[in-house]
Amino acid sequence: MSPQTAPMSNPRTLKLIIAALLITQVVSLGFIVQNWAKAKVQNLQWEAQVYGDSGMAGTLKAMSDFQNGKLRILEIQGANDHLKYSGKTDGVFEIWVPQFYPSLGHPHQLATETYVKFYNSKMRYMHEHPDDFVGKEKAAKADSRQK
Repeated sequence: MSPQTAPMSNPRTLKLIIAALLITQVVSLGFIVQNWAKAKVQNLQWEAQVYGDSGMAGTLKAMSDFQNGKLRILEIQGANDHLKYSGKTDGVFEIWVPQFYPSLGHPHQLATETYVKFYNSKMRYMHEHPDDFVGKEKAAKADSRQK
């Protein structure tokens, strides 16, 4: 093969090769951006699901505890195997430490933090507005005792 017939010595062939490489790079970049965007959307979806589920669980547990006369606030204090009393109080509320495993990573941390946030918020609100959350049976008994 003579030097003049080599593909790289032909300006037209060189331009075609460069164009093909550029198109390949743009397509590859497109796939990378698409996968990144899909991962971001999926991340937002699971975070929204965890937020909703944990918030609901925290709210329902606070309502149950309040109905059973338990006034407590939850506080994350690092790794903990089970719900336990911290020995401290915050006004009328006992401070309890929820189950938490930091080694389980961000999803577990988000779930626990959300649960605690909703639990504490609901507990404080119910304490401030007890008449709205006293069970109908208890309210009826209280009314009958007053008569």
